[in-house]
Amino acid sequence: MSFFNKLKSRLFKSSDRIEKGLDELMADGEPEEIAPPEVPAPPAETPPARPVETPPAPPAETPSPAPETPPPPPAELPEDPRPAPGPDAAPPPPSPARPEP
Repeated sequence: MSFFNKLKSRLFKSSDRIEKGLDELMADGEPEEIAPPEVPAPPAETPPARPVETPPAPPAETPSPAPETPPPPPAELPEDPRPAPGPDAAPPPPSPARPEP
């Protein structure tokens, strides 16, 4: 329990210090006299500035589309040197059951 009491007291001390520091900073930052903001006099009428002419941009070159190349033909598979396996032979049908004499 003493650990938590110590922690609590340190937190309160540091927060008190912060509060005092903030109060001092606020007191230092207060201006003595607030001066009204200066409003500049309206400028005398002047003719609008002539826009600077920019030369026209050259036409943008569009790249020509890449020629379409057909996909390469599929590679021919080499023939298998082994013959294809034949169909599996089905077992002979069972013979009919004979009655015992």
